[in-house]
Amino acid sequence: MNNAHQAQRVTGEVAVQACQDMQQIHQANELVTSIVAAIDNNVARISEGESLVSTTSTTLANIADRVQQVATLVDEIATASQEQSSGVEQISHAMAQLEDVTQQNASLVEQVATASRSLDEQADEMSALVSRFQVTEPVMSDHRQLAYNR
Repeated sequence: MNNAHQAQRVTGEVAVQACQDMQQIHQANELVTSIVAAIDNNVARISEGESLVSTTSTTLANIADRVQQVATLVDEIATASQEQSSGVEQISHAMAQLEDVTQQNASLVEQVATASRSLDEQADEMSALVSRFQVTEPVMSDHRQLAYNR
């Protein structure tokens, strides 16, 4: 009976070992399932990340194009500003010349006014001097005779 008892004990130990092995296999299976789910989740995230990278790349390319367009516009504005500045400078120079000509004209008008007053005075003096003379008609001659009146 000893052998039978020993066989029964060994059989019990084998059964316990088999049960433990089954539990470990079940746990391993759960771990594999969990790992597969984690891998699937990581693959989905990687795919999502690739999509984001692609979108970001496209967006950055669009931004670079827009920056180039803005740079071109800024260059055009700078050129237009330089041209406008040059035009304003030319206008300023022309205005200064007009101011000089206006001052010269004002001086000439003053000189003409002074000369006109002087000529008026001389004309008045001439008139006074000429009014002293009388013109008479000669009876026999075609020549005029002048007489000076004092």
